[in-house]
Amino acid sequence: VQKAPPSASKPPPLSVETLELRGNILHVSGNTAPGATLTLNGLRIDVQADGSFNEFVMFEADAAATVSVRSTAVSGAVTEQQRPVVVSN
Repeated sequence: VQKAPPSASKPPPLSVETLELRGNILHVSGNTAPGATLTLNGLRIDVQADGSFNEFVMFEADAAATVSVRSTAVSGAVTEQQRPVVVSN
């Protein structure tokens, strides 16, 4: 009998380092598990082989905006964060 590895159902790590809005461009960067699928309000964000991500996306929001950042591991386990957007001039 084979057991699944302990990490099979463990939620992936998710560290959002930058979430900054300049005009209508949102900069998001951070780290998650290599191979994970990352979305920002449902929009897929590319994850590098080492688990890092660094994207600029079109974003329409006001100063009180909150976004949902969701990382889904290969196993299907999910980590999700609701984060306020930092508006810069």
